[in-house]
Amino acid sequence: MKIMKYFTKEWCWGDLDNTELDSISEKYDSYINSVYLQLPFSLKLLTKSIPLHDGIVKKIRLSSRGRDLNLMGTFGDLEVGYFNLEIGYKNVVEFDHTFASNTFNKKTIEIIRDEIEILNRISQPIFIHKFIFSNKTEFEIKFHECNIKISGTKAKNYRKKACSIVGF
Repeated sequence: MKIMKYFTKEWCWGDLDNTELDSISEKYDSYINSVYLQLPFSLKLLTKSIPLHDGIVKKIRLSSRGRDLNLMGTFGDLEVGYFNLEIGYKNVVEFDHTFASNTFNKKTIEIIRDEIEILNRISQPIFIHKFIFSNKTEFEIKFHECNIKISGTKAKNYRKKACSIVGF
């Protein structure tokens, strides 16, 4: 299923020429700039300051009522340094539990690229966080609120580790 709007499989795996690659990045940046003031602070950070590329997803936890979801992992590189990140999605509207369990449980998965989108900008906005992963799967979470927790870590903690699924 195709979920990504900008950073598609063709973009991620080099099936486009440099002009097309640059054009897509510019279109996404333009979109983010057009909705930036409507984004909550945590999503502003995720779109402009916190790179998720090559992040290792280590745990996904779903609350007992299925309304809250936490994605935890280790991110970074030698240039920016390494950090642990937990993204908390609150009041989740749509999330494919079965797909997530089949895709992540006991597997080593890296994030290749992510996108943020906003729906229903007038009343209560619905945000979508879209991902494409190293196994070429795409995944999205629709939600109303988001928070992040971040802490520094050492490079040795950035190791390939199978993801665990909790609460599914």
